[in-house]
Amino acid sequence: MKKKLFVHIGMPKAGSTALQEFLYMNREVLEDMGLLYPDPRQLEQFSRKPQMMKGHHIVPMYLTGFFWAHFPKKNGITSDQIFTFIRNQISASPAQKVLLSSEACWFMLNRPDVVKEFVNAFSDFDLKIIAYLRRQDDHIQSGYNECIKSSFYTMNVDEFIEDRFLDPSNKYYSHLMLWVNTIGYNNITVRIYEKRCLINGSIFDDLLAQCGIDLNKELKLPKKDANPRLSLDALIFQRIVNIICADKAVKQEFSSLLLAYSESNDRETTRAFGISNLLDQKQRDRINKWYSEENELLSSVFLTQSQKEAYQQSKTSGGSGNQHLSSEKIYEITNYIENQNPDLINILFLQLNQPGNRLITDISYYRVLKNTIESCLLKRNLI
Repeated sequence: MKKKLFVHIGMPKAGSTALQEFLYMNREVLEDMGLLYPDPRQLEQFSRKPQMMKGHHIVPMYLTGFFWAHFPKKNGITSDQIFTFIRNQISASPAQKVLLSSEACWFMLNRPDVVKEFVNAFSDFDLKIIAYLRRQDDHIQSGYNECIKSSFYTMNVDEFIEDRFLDPSNKYYSHLMLWVNTIGYNNITVRIYEKRCLINGSIFDDLLAQCGIDLNKELKLPKKDANPRLSLDALIFQRIVNIICADKAVKQEFSSLLLAYSESNDRETTRAFGISNLLDQKQRDRINKWYSEENELLSSVFLTQSQKEAYQQSKTSGGSGNQHLSSEKIYEITNYIENQNPDLINILFLQLNQPGNRLITDISYYRVLKNTIESCLLKRNLI
């Protein structure tokens, strides 16, 4: 009898990091319960930073050749070696069910030939695909927060929306049909990433239930959100930093501090299903209109009635769409950073005084920030 192999393919920004934290910390208990979560960190010969792995991201990465910067590739390794290593872990376990998890599968396995190669690699298992979806406007909003937080992006929200329109993985129905055409409808489970749609309101309970695993009091829950968000004010400030600072390490120091600031000022940033209402109603309506045909097909083919209702009703109304900070917020955040790490304020001062800085195009914004930073430095008699 074939072992069942469940593959949680994401999508990104739908609880995947928290799920992988939960699965990794409970892998021994889960194996005793009959569900193997192969240890991603045993794959250290395939990555130069295995200590960061709690999901099975290297499976789609080696298959497609596309790597995240923080999971660097090792030369001379092939996807066949990755698949063999995973299969060997599965063979060594008495568990009759196996779970792999990587949101990278969602947007990397995006062509029929790649999906087919993935399925063929695990043809000796009873393969089941699990996907968690959130409506495109909520997903794009959450994705913008993640991209600014990661310090790689300087786009404003409208630019980011335009960029996301070109992303085929946001066409959920078409994307899921790649799997349907390879393994059939009956092997695809689609869930909506909304608290009211999940078993016990928990994505942990919900995923285990999809794998046919009963809940167990021995299972531990992560103590905090594995992937917290920036508050709206901190998000805007971090974008300023991303624009004017070139050094990646410096930008990430700011991000860490601004996450701490966010947690102390907005508890929604560390809460599962927390609301970050940046998009205004016009932006939301534009996004939803763009994907309306895809979403109608998604609803008719993959969703139950209750899922359709939850998917169609956003949990947030339109926000202000405001991407500027008030003078008071600039002062508050700057002084917070000054109290935590004065050296970062020194760096901001130097960067703001660089000729040709992009932020100078918004003169009022530039002057308020510059004056606030100068006030911090005057207190320390540095200027």
